[in-house]
Amino acid sequence: MRTLAPFAGWLVRQDRAEQVASPMHDALSLEDRVATLRSNPFSFLQVTASPQERAMAGSLAEPDPATALAHLVGSDAYRPLPPGLVVYRVTEGGRAHTGVVADVATAAFGDGRVLGHEAVNPARVEALAAYADAVPARSELVALLHRRDAALDATVAAVTATQPAVAFGDPALRREQVWAVDDPAVVDTLVQRLGAGPLYVADGHHRVAAAMRREQETGAHPRVLCAVFAEDGLDLVAFSRRVTGPLDATTLLAGLAQVCQVRPLDGPHPARRGVLQVYLAGAWWELEPRAPRRAGSAGLDVSVLHTELLGPLLGIWSVEDPRLVVVPQRAADHQVVASVDADGGALFRLAAPDVTDLADLAERGEVMPAKATYFAPKTSAGVVLVLDGA
Repeated sequence: MRTLAPFAGWLVRQDRAEQVASPMHDALSLEDRVATLRSNPFSFLQVTASPQERAMAGSLAEPDPATALAHLVGSDAYRPLPPGLVVYRVTEGGRAHTGVVADVATAAFGDGRVLGHEAVNPARVEALAAYADAVPARSELVALLHRRDAALDATVAAVTATQPAVAFGDPALRREQVWAVDDPAVVDTLVQRLGAGPLYVADGHHRVAAAMRREQETGAHPRVLCAVFAEDGLDLVAFSRRVTGPLDATTLLAGLAQVCQVRPLDGPHPARRGVLQVYLAGAWWELEPRAPRRAGSAGLDVSVLHTELLGPLLGIWSVEDPRLVVVPQRAADHQVVASVDADGGALFRLAAPDVTDLADLAERGEVMPAKATYFAPKTSAGVVLVLDGA
């Protein structure tokens, strides 16, 4: 049984793409999601919004996901895709990120062909499984990674040398392009090459877990719609940790010096693996742990931060601690620093793990600590659509 399979679906029409395509639900703040629901009745966010968000948006939001999906499909926003695959490219910050969209059977996530690296929240898995039962549509793509393959690269390059079926977005900021692939020989090459080795889940662990749960509970065999990128095809980005204040900076620095070499910095520097940075009391410091780096999950910088620094010194062992704010590394440093100055807290910055760390953890059967890293950029929801049972 092959890991990947072609699919028959729908592709957003060129003249509707800007209106329909939406950032992934979890890539937007609550405020941004509600604002979109109020301003754009054709955004795919109308399909993925939660009951809380619909209530906050009021009568300007669709009443439920199924109604929103029917409205969108009935508005002629999509055209049918012939059975095959899709090549999806996001160009952002001058770099092109290109993946192949295919169906992946849930069995592949359980038998070792596709390996994950993150733990999941059971409540969120349950909610996603219930949502999938109510709305038999798939459009938020799970991101997978594959080992770099020259023959595969050449095949994808040949596809992307042709005119895309859909292209939208601002070329100076973020541009998305989609190619439909229905040539049987090209489809077979892509399916074989992508399935030749192990794949790794980059983003979408909860959606995968929800599909596996539905299979266990119903006996159905749902598939997971995935975009498969090369191992260096997405950017790994870290989360910073902001500790709200006020803190006793002198005591904290003294405690940090007991377990780290502490060196003053003239400002935030590019993050390096194995070395952390902290902004505290108006100054930046570099922290290099004295203990040897351990193997596996325990040796990740984010694990060291919690188990050797935040936990023992401040009693903050988990990202769920109310004193801790998890900040995407791409957030503007000056804004986060200003919030630290305002309450007398601290900001800890660290480097993201690399893809070899993820592969190592997945093959060890270990998982990343919560909020360790994220992949960027994310594909948009509502561009490629599969209607199960249609």
